[in-house]
Amino acid sequence: MQFSWGAAARLAPLLLAAGLLLGLDPAPTASASARLQRMLIGVGCYRIAAHASAAVPAYCLDQEAAVPPQGAVLADMRANLGEATVAAGGTAMPLGTALARHLLRIEGTDTPDGLSLTNLTDQPLSLCVTRPVVVMGEGEGYSADVKRIYDRIVDLMQAAAPTPDEHIRLQQRLWSLVNDEDARELAAPWPPTGTAAPPAGGCVPGGNGAVLCSH
Repeated sequence: MQFSWGAAARLAPLLLAAGLLLGLDPAPTASASARLQRMLIGVGCYRIAAHASAAVPAYCLDQEAAVPPQGAVLADMRANLGEATVAAGGTAMPLGTALARHLLRIEGTDTPDGLSLTNLTDQPLSLCVTRPVVVMGEGEGYSADVKRIYDRIVDLMQAAAPTPDEHIRLQQRLWSLVNDEDARELAAPWPPTGTAAPPAGGCVPGGNGAVLCSH
């Protein structure tokens, strides 16, 4: 499925309204030290005018983490999950390259169901996502859990229809998928001692004088 940035912008208010009506619990808001949600941009092509911004639908992967606030830059591509190309002035390049060259900026919007793409160039720019892309806030680097379930995330995204109701149902499925994987990871033996992870809120002695705690 493919979206234009204009269609994405028109869809965003509907998604918010539908979420309120159906009781979708909003994710926590961000604080100065809060860990930001890792966000997912679905397959589609988005065109942004020179020195302009466009809203695009997105999904959060961390139900308990903070919503990326307006202006927060999500440009950490260390997860390397997804495939996307940016084209500007007849030149195409990977999304990571365009972000590093400051041709395009991905920002939070204070909502869990959208991001903002800002064109920092003097000419129209397009972003084409061919496999769902995971983006993170600066300083956020952990992605092992999402890597293990990435193919299942892709399958979920491919089966979804571009409607507000389906967006909400898909968001709930994504949260369940990531939450289940994180719970399995927490319950697995923790190296280097082989000690099982403690129950929620508990702590056990770890290796090298460390104390392992779950929250």
